[in-house]
Amino acid sequence: MESGNYYVAQVKGNQPKLLNRIHQIITTQDHLDFFEHKERQKGKAVTWSVFVYEAHVGILHKEWADLRRIIQVHKIVEGAESKHNDRYYISNLKNTDASFYHQGIRGHWGIENKLHWVKDVIHKEDKNRIRTGNGPLNMSIMSSIAINIHRNNGSDSILNSQIKCCCDIRATLNMIRT
Repeated sequence: MESGNYYVAQVKGNQPKLLNRIHQIITTQDHLDFFEHKERQKGKAVTWSVFVYEAHVGILHKEWADLRRIIQVHKIVEGAESKHNDRYYISNLKNTDASFYHQGIRGHWGIENKLHWVKDVIHKEDKNRIRTGNGPLNMSIMSSIAINIHRNNGSDSILNSQIKCCCDIRATLNMIRT
């Protein structure tokens, strides 16, 4: 494994020039590696296709001297209607193994779904009106502590666990004590 300051960063639509250059590169060269993973999520067939490209070419190389890889993740969800989604990432890693990038990206999204989604949707962190001083950070820390208490007590559904705690103060105190 390489050591140092390495990154894999998602490129989104708010970076149109970079995204355009990535599209130019992936449409003019063959991928270095490919990985496909199929699974079922909520009764739907999901296919993840990961492509790794050489990024150390053309004008992109001049703007991003340490850039080595472009990773394209194509996701297909087949249900009542099929949905296709492409995500693009850049990296300065030398690794060309598409399964390596798949595992890292999926691991990151696991964190996003298990923590940030709960904070945003269940705890409504984005709608919080506390905006000054240490208030926002303190509320975020309290939210994380509450989520960790629920998860450490085996709760898969934070919402259901919170409802249970609201209805049974003794169960809540027992959760905190363990």
